Amino acid sequence: MPLAPTYDLFRVVLSLAIGLVASFLAFRLQRRPAGLALGLGAWGMHVVGVRALELPVAVHYQPLLLGLALVVAVIGASTALALAARRLPYLVLGGCVLGVSLTAMHHAGIAALRVPAMISYHPATVVLGFVVALAAGIGMLWLLVHPPGRWGGPAALGLALAGVHYTTLAAVTFTPSDVGMAPLQATLDVAELDGALVGVSTLFVLAIAMLGAQQARNRRSLAEANARLLEADRYKDEFLSVISHELRTPLNFILGFASILDDELAGTLNEEQHRQVGKIMAGSDRMLALVNDLLDFAKIQAGKLALTREVQLLAPLFEDAIGTLAPLAARKGVRLTAHVDVDVPLEVDGPRVIQVLTNLVTNAIKFTPAGGNVTVRAAMDGDRVLTQVIDTGVGIPPDQVVKLFARFQQLDMSATRQSGGTGLGLSIAKALVEGHRGEIGVLSEPGAGSTFWFTLPATVPARVEAG
Repeated sequence: MPLAPTYDLFRVVLSLAIGLVASFLAFRLQRRPAGLALGLGAWGMHVVGVRALELPVAVHYQPLLLGLALVVAVIGASTALALAARRLPYLVLGGCVLGVSLTAMHHAGIAALRVPAMISYHPATVVLGFVVALAAGIGMLWLLVHPPGRWGGPAALGLALAGVHYTTLAAVTFTPSDVGMAPLQATLDVAELDGALVGVSTLFVLAIAMLGAQQARNRRSLAEANARLLEADRYKDEFLSVISHELRTPLNFILGFASILDDELAGTLNEEQHRQVGKIMAGSDRMLALVNDLLDFAKIQAGKLALTREVQLLAPLFEDAIGTLAPLAARKGVRLTAHVDVDVPLEVDGPRVIQVLTNLVTNAIKFTPAGGNVTVRAAMDGDRVLTQVIDTGVGIPPDQVVKLFARFQQLDMSATRQSGGTGLGLSIAKALVEGHRGEIGVLSEPGAGSTFWFTLPATVPARVEAG
């Protein structure tokens, strides 16, 4: 009649804990240490699990076979992890290698038992254990390569190890034997084996300590790198602010003297001279717009771009912006129209609203081919004013819309280079609109044009800062 084994609950729990620790280390360590941790943990879990099996007879262990089981586990785990780093077919192959090595380790560990009983195996359960090992091996590597979460991966991996071990152990049957146990010179009793397990546990503690130290060093390095990046970002903002201020002064001088020449205050100019002075003024205007964008961006980054509000009607602001941009639209052959249906005074920063509208309409003209239309509409939408800039241009691909309002983004470099631009206009417009406690967005389809919109609330605080 087969012996009826019982299980020591403490050692069962300890074996599960070893599997979980090994799984955690396998997820956190690099490839080779991870293979060592996984193999050593699987072996430690197996040995502690076998020790949890209490038989009513004297039990000894063959150290050579225990050592062989350890070698098989470590080599199998390391090889499997090396294969898993490649493409999917190699991951499946690695999972099979891991499953076979775990099965071989378990049977080598069972073979290391020396008891006065005959050890037999239930064939169907052996096959089941092997199938579980293969499935668990592939699943383990998949979890290592595609971790589901910080704790979910190690937990699933540890439970997979436990499933392989206890399924394989369930296939073993111990039957009393009259022959007795053959005397062996080199065996370990349970006390000696427990001492070996203490050594394995010490290795795990050291591994966890090393991992903790490495993570602490990584955190320190990351904090130092972040500090350096923040310092570099601060220097960049300061540089942009200083250089923008320094460039504006000579540009204003150039524009001022060019205006004097163009107005013929310093003498009469012929047609060619007027054309050349016009080029100077146009180039200086573009350069000043770029400098102003950089200066606004630096202020927004520093949180120093203040909005000065006054109660005023929206229509005059729109007329100012549209009137300024009408010549640009005419030169491009684009029809520019505006419809403002808002008769309620708003408390806004007028020049900044003009700046937002100018940016949106300029972009619409730029990306609309000759013969197209750009329409500006403003109307009440509940307790806010909704402004739309609608064009019949080329449209925007969906993958580009998400980064449209990011700084230094230009979607069509060939087009923007013809008329310049820093890629800051939309990000500045976004900051100005949000400074008014409004919203800004876009609806677009490639080939079907775009609709940029922004809202301004009917009531806002007297003064806020953009950014």
